[in-house]
Amino acid sequence: MISGVRPRPAEQYQASRARQRREALSGRILYPAARFAVEADLHIHQLPAAVAAQAGDDEAQFYLGALHSAGVGRTRSDAEAFRWFSRAAEQGFEAAQNNLGSMYEYGHGVATNLNEAARWYRASAEHGNPVGQCNLASLYFLGNGVKQDYSEAARWFRAAADQGFAPAQDNLASMYGSGTGVSRDLFEAAKWARRAAEQGYARAQTDLGYLYEEGRGVPLDYVSAYMWYESASAGGDERSRARMKELSRRMTKRQIAEATSRIPGSDRQSASRASNPLPGASFVEPH
Repeated sequence: MISGVRPRPAEQYQASRARQRREALSGRILYPAARFAVEADLHIHQLPAAVAAQAGDDEAQFYLGALHSAGVGRTRSDAEAFRWFSRAAEQGFEAAQNNLGSMYEYGHGVATNLNEAARWYRASAEHGNPVGQCNLASLYFLGNGVKQDYSEAARWFRAAADQGFAPAQDNLASMYGSGTGVSRDLFEAAKWARRAAEQGYARAQTDLGYLYEEGRGVPLDYVSAYMWYESASAGGDERSRARMKELSRRMTKRQIAEATSRIPGSDRQSASRASNPLPGASFVEPH
């Protein structure tokens, strides 16, 4: 039990519960990087999570699993995280289903079992969770735990991409660019890469920069290419640095200055935040 907290009135708890479900679906509160979201949420809820979890509340079970996973207020334990995520997942909590799939995929708190990973990712995906959809797509792309099927991979990447999930958008762009699982379409590749890039997702920024550099699906534009590479570099995507170096040999100093001037400070910050996979997202890189 977490000391010093009191239950909130039932109507406030239910409203907060609905909000947290929406946030879980957005991919912001998912395994394994749940620590800060969990800490903030427990302060907001003023709810003894352990007591509620024992009583069978699926959301409380999910957060208790996240606390054990992150080691917040207790010793970090993948085994305990697995136990509580399992309870929440069995009740249909979408974020917990995804997290349980991730633990099975990577062998955290349980022996690696790709068939079980696929089962729980599918449950999460079918409930509409974009992270679960992206992870299920990755399994189909690689043929892990399911029969390899590029068309199914593209279908699930699209489902997550349509909800605005940047890693799925970037992967879908790559599939359109290579014609894997879908008809090759460079305009679609550019469209999806742009959607992810504009969210600050560094990998997509590099991919979009390359499309501008080569004039594929977008007009040939070195200034735009360099701008996206520089944004991606600020976000930590190593590929962009090599591309910037190569491209700079074909640009004037004035063009480089113009490209740099197009990057607002907020873009640099968002690129940095999005340089790593989003919490809970294990995604394939079909490049």
